[in-house]
Amino acid sequence: MASRPTFELEEAWRTAIEQEAQSRELYQRLAALAEDEAVRSLFAFLAGEEARHERLLQGEYERTFTPDL
Repeated sequence: MASRPTFELEEAWRTAIEQEAQSRELYQRLAALAEDEAVRSLFAFLAGEEARHERLLQGEYERTFTPDL
């Protein structure tokens, strides 16, 4: 039973990372479709922020759940 909360936490962490990746991809697609430069720039900025969040979460995930690798 003790491993179950860890598994749930690990799964939640992976889900958060995937959500950031999906958001990044959405903003990248929207930036590519935007005709207005200001809108394109905004979506590109948001994609960059999501990429940053994804990297931060991934780094913390690796430190927490795979410390020996």
